[in-house]
Amino acid sequence: MKSKKLWFLAILLLLIQFILDYVFHTKNDFSNGIGISIFAVDLIAGIITIVLFGLPLGLLMALIPYKKKTFNEKFKITLPAAISVVLIILILLMGYKYI
Repeated sequence: MKSKKLWFLAILLLLIQFILDYVFHTKNDFSNGIGISIFAVDLIAGIITIVLFGLPLGLLMALIPYKKKTFNEKFKITLPAAISVVLIILILLMGYKYI
């Protein structure tokens, strides 16, 4: 799978995760500035958390020898794949919460 398709999948999963979280779970009051700032900080913190969990997983996956590719070539593919795996786990956990 190409790197561009994996990034598209990761972004799509990120949007699904945010929709599940902020539409069905978190209720914010956007009538004042505090609600908007809490929402913005929550979005940024969610993205940072996903990247921090996906980065070590992507680095470990890139260390696996495969077809004599360099580390950089493998990392360009494994990073979005690892972020997608982390997002799938978060989406499944978020869905499990509502069962």
